Amino acid sequence: MSGTSRLIIVCGVIWLVTKMVMSKLVSIENNLTIGVMVNLFFILLIAVFAVRKVYVGKRRHEIPGIEVVKEVTKSTLKYALLATTLVGTYYYILSPTEVETKRATAQRELEKFTEEEFIEQQETQEMFKGQTYQEFVDQAKANQDWIYGPFIQITFSLIALVMAAIFNAILISLLWRNFMVR
Repeated sequence: MSGTSRLIIVCGVIWLVTKMVMSKLVSIENNLTIGVMVNLFFILLIAVFAVRKVYVGKRRHEIPGIEVVKEVTKSTLKYALLATTLVGTYYYILSPTEVETKRATAQRELEKFTEEEFIEQQETQEMFKGQTYQEFVDQAKANQDWIYGPFIQITFSLIALVMAAIFNAILISLLWRNFMVR
């Protein structure tokens, strides 16, 4: 197993342990923020480690820039896929109560939205016109079930992590090539 692969696995394990520990110490929202920030940090760390590995003992002109970006992107995307798997595992196997708590909070917020407030919104918001209060509530509940479902949570996580992995791989590759390698 290569050094980059070990780092990817270690980062994944650290993320999972961090999420589990933080779930006992902070609120759900703060735990979500911490999880996202740790994942972004690990993507940067893996990108730096991977680009350093590509350039060990080589000069800038010996390796085409696109090859560096390709190698670094492979490493960061591997972590993005592992992290997405861990996100799904955490939220739907290890700690399913967090998703249910978020769904219940959204449900309480919806229940606070009265028919009078809906009528006021209808007057100012075009999207509410031609819709009854009950239709609005039914649609909002359906949206909550969709948003807090496992598939969409994992899909959002995958999209965000893949975008972050690709962006950071390109950024770190270019910065390393232009400032660290002679």
